[in-house]
Amino acid sequence: MKPADPAWRSGASVACDKIGRAIVSGRFAEHSRLPKEADLAAEFAVSRNTLREAMKALAAKSLVEIAPRRGTVVLPRARWNILDRDVAEWAAEIFIHDPDFLEELLVLRRLLEPAAAEAAAIHATTGEIADIQTAYEAMARSVDTDDLDLWVYVDIEFHKAVFRASHNRFIQSVADSVIHALKTSFRVVSNHPTSYALNLGNHKLLADAIENKDSAGAKRIAATLIERTANVQKEVFQ
Repeated sequence: MKPADPAWRSGASVACDKIGRAIVSGRFAEHSRLPKEADLAAEFAVSRNTLREAMKALAAKSLVEIAPRRGTVVLPRARWNILDRDVAEWAAEIFIHDPDFLEELLVLRRLLEPAAAEAAAIHATTGEIADIQTAYEAMARSVDTDDLDLWVYVDIEFHKAVFRASHNRFIQSVADSVIHALKTSFRVVSNHPTSYALNLGNHKLLADAIENKDSAGAKRIAATLIERTANVQKEVFQ
């Protein structure tokens, strides 16, 4: 039996992506009513049944509300599920210029990451410690490349390794959701001159604290790392 193509996407998924991007870009404005079902189906070249499946997916992401007699209404940005993988990707170009969004994300990071680092220092296995150190080494190798996409990727991989090592299912669940929003924050900060290189040392200190089972130190260093990000964000939006 031939394996499924991992790149294959259903018609509903493709329609959801196209309409979601149109909403996030502002083409379909907040509080506005979407065009009639027949018109939308024709525009995006899908059947009405496929369009309905796409709309259900968008409603689950809190981008639209489907109401009897009112049709489908675009919800305000404040109600979007910004921790959804697709919404975070579609909205990245908006949120990257939104200091309020990035500040809200910092508030969550201050709660989540020190706790994850502390737990990782207590619970990380030998293999997970090696993964964290390997992730740091990838960051160190990338510092001279001037490759912003690579910087964001390896930085995210480092934090994912710490989250996994926490062995806390609640932390991991929140981290799996927030990681897509973090990419936007990391892109803002890493694009600031010297920021990536200057914060690299904090990542090494954190990796070493976890390896040394220094839970208090890991918690403190994770908080320091976040405050460095906060300072850079302030400079970016001044």
